Amino acid sequence: MRKTVLLWIVAALTVGITACGSAEKAEAETESESEVKSYCAYVISLGTDTIEVDIAEYITDEDTERMRELDLTEGDMPDGYYIYNPDETTETLHLTTETNYTFIDWGRDFVDADLYEDLLISTTSRELFRSYLKTYRNSRPGMPFFLEVEDGTVKSILEKPFM
Repeated sequence: MRKTVLLWIVAALTVGITACGSAEKAEAETESESEVKSYCAYVISLGTDTIEVDIAEYITDEDTERMRELDLTEGDMPDGYYIYNPDETTETLHLTTETNYTFIDWGRDFVDADLYEDLLISTTSRELFRSYLKTYRNSRPGMPFFLEVEDGTVKSILEKPFM
């Protein structure tokens, strides 16, 4: 009888430990599956391994519910979008050597105009991106960029033409 009870206790502990380990593993797997977030943001400054941005909201004429919430009309979005930025709160995000920067070489400062019709530059060089930002007044573009961010780390920064 004692052996049977002891076996049951050992079995229960083994199942409990295994279940606990599985729960911990499932929790760790959930934590490691990070969510990538997309932001529309104005670049405030570019540091050594950080970027300071003012996050805004990019609303298109397809976002009818959000347009209703903000009392926007199509007249407020003559080009099909509205950038909503009620405050200028900044956020600092981390950059890595793998961060991809894609920007439009409007002034043809980074490509030979005779060789390239496409003015889109894509690079992981933070210094090239820094040089690009310097082409703007006060090194601050007037239009926002689009960022893909995972766990506070910027995966990509994209400049899109606004029409």
